[in-house]
Order: sequence, then structure tokens, then C-alpha cells
Amino acid sequence: MMFLQDVMSALDGTSSTLVVTCTAVIVALSSFWLYSSVFNEQPARHSNGKLIRPIPYANFSMFQTIGEISGPDLASFFQQNVDELQTRVFRLSLPMPKVFVVGKASYQREILMDKSTDKPYEFYQAFDLLAGRSTIISFATHNQLWKSLRKGLAPAFSANQVSRMNEICQKHVRHWIDSTVEKDLVNHPDKTFDPAHAMTRLAFKTISEAAFEYDATDQECEDFRLWTDTALREFILRQTTNPFRKLFGPFIPEVRQAHAAANKFQAFGRRVLDAYKNNPNKSEANTLINLIENSAHNFSETQKATEIPMFMVAGQDTTGYTLTNILVLLAMHPHEMKKVRESLWREYIDNKEAAKKSNKTIPAHQSIRPSGYLRQVITEADRFLPVSTIGSIRSTGREYVLSVKECVEKKSSSNAANANAKTTNDDDAIYIIPKGSKVFLPQCLAHSDPAVFENADKFLPSRWDNPTKEMTQSVITFSAGVRGCAGQTLAMAELNSVLSLLFMKYELEVVEEGRLEYFLSLKRLGTKLRARHAPIPDFAKKYVEEVFGK
Repeated sequence: MMFLQDVMSALDGTSSTLVVTCTAVIVALSSFWLYSSVFNEQPARHSNGKLIRPIPYANFSMFQTIGEISGPDLASFFQQNVDELQTRVFRLSLPMPKVFVVGKASYQREILMDKSTDKPYEFYQAFDLLAGRSTIISFATHNQLWKSLRKGLAPAFSANQVSRMNEICQKHVRHWIDSTVEKDLVNHPDKTFDPAHAMTRLAFKTISEAAFEYDATDQECEDFRLWTDTALREFILRQTTNPFRKLFGPFIPEVRQAHAAANKFQAFGRRVLDAYKNNPNKSEANTLINLIENSAHNFSETQKATEIPMFMVAGQDTTGYTLTNILVLLAMHPHEMKKVRESLWREYIDNKEAAKKSNKTIPAHQSIRPSGYLRQVITEADRFLPVSTIGSIRSTGREYVLSVKECVEKKSSSNAANANAKTTNDDDAIYIIPKGSKVFLPQCLAHSDPAVFENADKFLPSRWDNPTKEMTQSVITFSAGVRGCAGQTLAMAELNSVLSLLFMKYELEVVEEGRLEYFLSLKRLGTKLRARHAPIPDFAKKYVEEVFGK
């Protein structure tokens, strides 16, 4: 009934008879698909002779599942099913057959690395509505334009671009420190700041210059966030749970607003491209926009302008909220923050001494490097609060055989043992994910696997002092395979620059913890932090002025 009421309100007076008829058709088709899936089970024995166990369904109806997948608590939804079903592999009731969740990292990596898998377009088409056409995000892997884009733009993220990226990142961090942090410490020492707002803006401005040679204004940062949020909340959230909104969009104000926001989003891409064309001082480096504009693959002007804001969406959101999470986690763990600070100063001094012995002069942006312990903090933060909670979604190009024994939860309680009795009695039993399935690969499940991570519910950077191979391969922050994140080099340059400069001089305190919400990525919203000058280690005090000035 609630679904029908949502449809009625969306149509603003359109005939209820039409609504009921369309809804009945959807329900009938969905029931047929589910019936076919349930009663067309795999044979009792696989061709390898092992017993096949049916993959259990999540204890949610189709409409409940749609609501949860498009809701703000997606990580909790996945974990709830793991806890109830006692397995990290389960099936979802959705209006399409063969949809699974695989929360075991070893099998996630196998699926991601398989060249026969691809992105299922139905889960990524909302980005085409935002961009106005297909983009590198939604193109199939076998699409020739995707191959050309991926190959042609790869040099922009190569290792030899790292020094330039670090220099630009540090420039923007220093500007934020001087214009905001230090200014507030002098004039309003008790003033707080919103880390999500500060870090996503910093990420946007850094990406704009480093990748697109564009000097974005603060207003453009805010506008870009608003356009993206307005459009995708309609295209992904509302139209997923209520498909009639797309059909009757011209009559619904929010749909019209979403399309207007998408038009402005697309116009921004054209603005950045035009600014580059008219720039008399273009960089000689292989910047992303240089490769887009001058590619031998002759991309159309429309395609060039389309890809620019899509790269910005991906980079700003994930990098900005990763920075936010790390700032908040370290503020919540002062002893870890102190260890990071001391390790960063030792790294800086070691780099200076090494350069001195080699009779080299190293620019400041090259001397300030992430310490080994900061890298551990970044890895642990990615594991503990993965921004890409949902991970990747793939359409399988072949059958996958999964060991039931490896997938079931290892619980000690009698209730868990009873719930798993049918599954765990046969150590050789297997699950089968058929060819043509749609598979969710949530990072939140792989990163919290108690079989891999001891005390998985705790933030412990020290766990990475001597990690096992299974641990390192279970954190798949940037995805994997041919569809892995192309911009991870720039992302890591931003993380390293921001965190190094900030924690060498400042300590943070949590004033308001805020909340976690999922939309495109795991976002920490409503948090307030306060910055203070940190006590500098005695061994580093003589270097403070040369790093930060007077």
C-alpha cells in the first residue's frame, strides 16, 4: 500500500487505474522471475562431484530490498543479512533474476580480476542521465570508446606525475591552513569546522587544477556539489524505488529540478574545456585535460566535455570523504594522532639528512612525505570505514564455484551453530553463482571479515605492522582488474599531502560526532572538529619554521 501511495503522489492526479495496472504488471513479472530462480535450482551435485547448497535469500521482500539498497544505511543492511544468515554470500530479492552479494574478499578479487565480468548497465545508467550521454563510468569494457578512453588517459595518472600532483596538493592544503585554520586560531580559537565540507572542497579544487588546469572558485565547488546531489538523488534514489517518476517526469517538480541540475553539470564540463582551450599557459605535463583534448583517438567535443565532470564526481566524493573519515578517526584516537605526528617529523628529518649526504637540494613538497605509520593509518581507515561501502557491482561472464566452508561465519554461539547445521555439516559443499548473474561486492563485508581481521570492529593501525597476505589482499580500496580506479595515484597524492601537512602541526578534537550516511559513498555528515596547535616533538622544533614559515 505504501508503494501505491508513493506512486499516486508522484503522478499528481493521474488515473489511479493506470497506476494499479502498471504496478500489477511489475509485480507479476517480478514474481515470475523469482519463481523461475527459486524453482530452477542447480543439480544436487556439481560436475566436480561436490554437493551444491542453494545460496540463501536475504530475509527481506523485493520492495524492502529496493528500499534498503537505495537507502542511507546500506552497510548495516549487508551486515544484518550476514548476521542473520551466517554466511557472507547471499541472494537478493530484486525485480531481476540472479542477484547475489559476495562478501568474501578472495572471491571478490577473483570476480573483479576476471576479464569476462563487466559492469551491469542497469546499475550505472543513472550516471548517463547526469552526464547526458554514456561515459567512461557506464561504458561496457568491450566498448571500443571505453578502451580508447582508458588507454588514452592512463598517462595522466602515471607514477612520473606524482611529484607535480604533490606540489599542487600541498599548495591547496597550505592555502586552506593559512586562510582558514590559522586565521581562526588567531581570531576565533574555539571555532569549529565541518571536515566533510572542508575536505570535499579541498579535493575538488585540487583535482580541478592537477587534472584539468582549472582554477575552480569556492562557489563552483558548492554549485557542483548541489547539482550532483540534486540530480543523482532523483535518478538513483527516487526513480529506483518509484519507476513511474521517470515515465511521468515532466509533471513532477523534483524530476524537472534534477534535469535542470544535470544540464548545469554538463555545462560546467564545457566551461572547463573552453577554459583550457583558451589558456595561453598550458602545462607541458600529461594532465588529464591535455590528453582528453589532444588524444590521437579524436574524441568528439561532446565526449570531451562529458568526461571532465564525471572524473570530478568520482575524485571529489571518494577522496574528500576518505580525508574526512581519517581526520575524525584520528581526532577520536589522540594517541594514534600523536604517533602519526612523530613519525611524520622523523620522515621529514630523514629525507633532509639523506639529501644533505647526497649534496642535493630537495624542494619542500618533496621532503614532506607520508611516513610508514601514516600509510598504516590510511589503510586501516579504508578498512574500518570504507568510503566505497558498496564496492563494485559486476555482471558475471562465467560460473563461479565458492566453498561453503569459506563463506559461512565462524560463530561460537549455539544459535549460530544450529542455524548453520545444514551448511557446515558438509565441508566439501559449494555455492554456485551462475553465468549472467549480477553480483554486489561490498567492501564493508570484506573489510570486517573476522576470519581475516582480529578485532575487526576496532580501529587499529598497528594491525598493519606485519600484515598477512590475506589481510593485504582483503582491502580492495580502489577495486581491481581492468575496471579498477584509474585515478588512485592522484587520490593517494591528495591523502598524503593533506594528512602530512595537517598533522605535523595540528591536533584535532571532536566537538560534534555527526552521523554516517550512505549515498554514492559513505559520508560523515554534521561533524564538527576543532583544531589546535600541536606540541611539536623536541627533536623536530628547529625544522618548524622551514616547513611552515614564521
